[in-house]
Amino acid sequence: MSYNRNTAGASAGASRDDMERENDRSLEFMSERVSALKNVTIDINEEVSRQHLLLDDTADEFARVRETLRDSARAFQRVIDNARRQGYFWQVVMFVIVSFFILRMMFY
Repeated sequence: MSYNRNTAGASAGASRDDMERENDRSLEFMSERVSALKNVTIDINEEVSRQHLLLDDTADEFARVRETLRDSARAFQRVIDNARRQGYFWQVVMFVIVSFFILRMMFY
């Protein structure tokens, strides 16, 4: 009878050791997964930061282009106004149209 108790005790101890090893493996696996997730999160954060910088640079560039275009439109409006006053409005209009078609033919 004492033999059965010792066998049962040894079996329970071995089972407990097996469970401990299984728990250790599970913890190690979870630790690796958490570490991988942390690295992915860091990479995402770095990419988002780069994208924000790119968007800021793009917004600044668009603002500069908008200002340049506005200034060009104002200058062109002054040319048109002067042409109307001096009587050569249609010459300026034809020059712009011809220039547009010449540039279009050159680049297409």
